[in-house]
Amino acid sequence: MVSIIWTGYVPLENGVPNRWTWLAVPTLLLFAVATSACGGGEKSAEDRMPNLGSEGFAIIEEGRDQFAAPGLDTYRALYQSADGRAAIVLIYVEESEVRALDQYATLSVALENPPPEFFGGEAAQDEAVALAIGDESRAFVTAEADEKGNRVWTDIYRSGKVVLITQVLSAGDSAEDLREAIARKVI
Repeated sequence: MVSIIWTGYVPLENGVPNRWTWLAVPTLLLFAVATSACGGGEKSAEDRMPNLGSEGFAIIEEGRDQFAAPGLDTYRALYQSADGRAAIVLIYVEESEVRALDQYATLSVALENPPPEFFGGEAAQDEAVALAIGDESRAFVTAEADEKGNRVWTDIYRSGKVVLITQVLSAGDSAEDLREAIARKVI
């Protein structure tokens, strides 16, 4: 949101603002609208959250990542489809590319070696084939399927100042189409 406070001198001609004032005000307002519409060129984490309706998913829960550092631009959403598949999308927009590199490196290691009970059981992750999206990407999959045949596919991407984590619950296949659709919509 952009606000303009004009505290400058307004030249008057016979008690009415002169013709330059009439041109300046609309120009400043147009600039303010254009700047706020573009967001200064940078989309927030929330603005980047993808619409997965065309993939058959609806958001059932969303909000700022409660575990993120204060002030970090982050947003997460939980999606579900009618056929029982689920996806989690976590987006971090860092202040700089250097911070994004650090965040990506830290989270990549953490996702490769999740703590016990991370997936609701003693699941371990195996390295999977990463999708070539963004500047860097890694992928993991739970080593074994659960009792329903589901596996969790976890991807982490970095593109400039953006770090994206996706987790897709899918039975049998790698859910590559969905994983790719999410990443391309965000990055």
